[in-house]
Amino acid sequence: MSNLSKQVPKALMIKEANGLEISMRDVPNGATAVIPKPDREYDRDFIQLLVGEHKAEHFLGDVQDRTYEFSVPKEWLLDSAGEEKPLVFTYVLFVAGTNPWSSEPIAYKITH
Repeated sequence: MSNLSKQVPKALMIKEANGLEISMRDVPNGATAVIPKPDREYDRDFIQLLVGEHKAEHFLGDVQDRTYEFSVPKEWLLDSAGEEKPLVFTYVLFVAGTNPWSSEPIAYKITH
């Protein structure tokens, strides 16, 4: 991210989704959120994953050993299964541990 003040991180994607729909049949152990790798990385970066009213923090560790895939617990998805209103997913990238950059949101419909 060359000029973070003007760029918004791209939305995450759910690996098991079919378009913008997540079927609970496809995620018996929870879903996998894939976050786009930022242009620049620092040792103290961390991600705050936000799914509806739920959130979890993930410290990314050393730059060379990083992965940008995170588990979304099945229970977080069950809260919205079958509802008309889609579940909103977003994340905050804390660059160097201090500078927060909120991603674009993305909404998935959760079905049984």
